[in-house]
Amino acid sequence: MTQSPNTLSSKSLYTATAIASFSRQNTQYSDFPYQFLSFQQDDKIVVTRELSSGSQQASFIFGYCAQSPSIQGWFPSSFICQDEHQLTYFSSPLPDLCRFENRVVPRLIQQLSELIRRQAEKVGIFRMPGNMNVFKQFTDDLNQSMQLQNTDQLDVYDACTIFKYFYKELPQKMIKAHMCPALQKHIQARNYEAAAQILEQIETPEEFINYRFLMDTLYYVTQFSKQNKMAAENIGMFLYAWIIEDAPDSEKLFIQLIEMQPELEFEMNKKFEKMSPDCPLDLVPWREQYGSIEQYQAQVKNEFKSEIATCLRVKKGDQVTVLRQEAGWALCDKNGFVGWVPLDAIE
Repeated sequence: MTQSPNTLSSKSLYTATAIASFSRQNTQYSDFPYQFLSFQQDDKIVVTRELSSGSQQASFIFGYCAQSPSIQGWFPSSFICQDEHQLTYFSSPLPDLCRFENRVVPRLIQQLSELIRRQAEKVGIFRMPGNMNVFKQFTDDLNQSMQLQNTDQLDVYDACTIFKYFYKELPQKMIKAHMCPALQKHIQARNYEAAAQILEQIETPEEFINYRFLMDTLYYVTQFSKQNKMAAENIGMFLYAWIIEDAPDSEKLFIQLIEMQPELEFEMNKKFEKMSPDCPLDLVPWREQYGSIEQYQAQVKNEFKSEIATCLRVKKGDQVTVLRQEAGWALCDKNGFVGWVPLDAIE
């Protein structure tokens, strides 16, 4: 079935250059049920979706030519070469990254966090910069292979640098500016339950899970502040601008969120089971998500939210595109985010 581009995310993951011309008439792809993009060698290509995090030779990519953005389609990744100096792993939206890896917390973040926790007492952790040559080599290798290699050979300062840049490069910040006034009010009043309810408004389940994982790691580091000289206020000043949208006193708020993470986590955990970072998601592969049924538009009649990363958080009145139905569930696309919603929650 031909894929409709408007059901897919239009967010740019990275740009690339065509190393060979491609069209649907390429013999080996002529029978594939995809809407293909045609382009000429040396054309600039904007990539907006990848189907596989495995072999680059085996994966398909969705995007458009920079000179003709209205014409979109699929093509094999082997026909393009990613432009240099782009951290594609870092610039992917968290929901996409989690789904590519079939994990709850990105493997990169889990492994870096484990390394940071093992050396949390080191002085200046998160403050002292890592070796930028090591950083560049690590990210170059990561972007070339899409696999983590030699993580254990990093020292803790290199790990913290990569960890920080990961959150800096995310396309959107987890805590929105409109959430800050209520958060500040409830934090100041030590009303942890109400503050936790505000944090539950973090836009996607994947971001909500990763926010909690991040804050657990930062709080753990502050428990060694006598040795590492990195209390919450020291860590907060280096990270707050990458997690919270610009708002009054956002640095102070982030510091308080670190300090009160155990109390907030206790309240959040009443509603949401804390999932293991390496918990498999059992998500339908991207390649199979589209075309199983005739797609249609639907409206959400009942709010639905779940911390299970394969589910899509929706509110009453949201408009979604139904991509697939299975056993009482609908695979829905909401503004480029894809996940499962109970059939009885939509109409």
